[in-house]
Amino acid sequence: MPVIVARDIDSVTIEELALRPMGDTDVRVRIDATGICHSDMSVVNGDMPGRTPLALGHEATGTVIDCGRGVSRVRVGQRVVLAAIPGCGYCWFCSRGESHLCSSSPSIRKPSYLDGDRPLGGLAGLGTFSDMMVVDERVAVPVTTDLPAELLALIGCAVLTGTGSTINTAGLSPADSVAVIGAGGIGLSAIQGARAAGASPIVAIDPSASARHSATGSGATHTCAPGPDATTLVNQLTDGRGVDAVIDCVGNSATFSTAWDLTRRGGQIVLVGVAPPSQTSTVPLVELAYHAKRIVGCVYGSSSVQRDIPRFVAMAERGQLDFSALLGRLIAFDHAPTVLRGLDPHPGRSVIRF
Repeated sequence: MPVIVARDIDSVTIEELALRPMGDTDVRVRIDATGICHSDMSVVNGDMPGRTPLALGHEATGTVIDCGRGVSRVRVGQRVVLAAIPGCGYCWFCSRGESHLCSSSPSIRKPSYLDGDRPLGGLAGLGTFSDMMVVDERVAVPVTTDLPAELLALIGCAVLTGTGSTINTAGLSPADSVAVIGAGGIGLSAIQGARAAGASPIVAIDPSASARHSATGSGATHTCAPGPDATTLVNQLTDGRGVDAVIDCVGNSATFSTAWDLTRRGGQIVLVGVAPPSQTSTVPLVELAYHAKRIVGCVYGSSSVQRDIPRFVAMAERGQLDFSALLGRLIAFDHAPTVLRGLDPHPGRSVIRF
């Protein structure tokens, strides 16, 4: 079957691979749609080095077409969203309600494909850029909805990470002020989560005018480009205090510095974006103590997939989240390598629809 594979930096091809044999707790899933995330492109362009060879893709929805004899969580014919970080439910982290840190998650996400007679791993343990996968049943979270597949696919990464960062990690409350740095798919989802939580004002910071326009459509009350204008705007909106929370969806030293400066005393910085290993930042310890600011790392939106995937589907059906605002365009499978190389940029999330 055709699978999109990165063999090395700047090398992305469509290859014929075989599915691994199914185990007792495995399910075979027909992929109906899968989104192209910035992380997939980062593997190709070398920003996430040392991960190849790799089957790309980690944001998808599909339909179960076969089940192992020990499967009890899903059934044939059921729609599912695939989870990049499934929880085992039993480890120390899962027992504390932190399934996004599950210590058994890597062993649950077994490679779907065989490269000859050797397993070929996938990005985030998946590799969704194919029309078929074999995964452990804990990876396939069942959903009951009429939402189209191209929207449902976005839950697996953009929505769980972005919306989760504001609702789960930051725990925003009504009337909290928030700034979101970066208005890509995850940033737009964070803005929507902030809106659903009742936060106001919501400031979106992005150098792209089209991204800022999309941010307004997702619920940002104010937008601006990075730089002095962001500081001026936030100070105007908060009487000079700074915002209650900054959600940094870019995650480099420059954006972290901005986040630190825009956060009020006692506020929090939620670091969502994953920087290359070479990126570092410094914080004056006296300010960290005296200003009582909190720096919070965010893995997968602190999401419990069995709870949050159905939860975010329900919020979309009630109109609290708008997945269509995240969608850029539908593309053919054969066109995906061009998009992954960055040769055909387009606003919003590109989604492969099978």
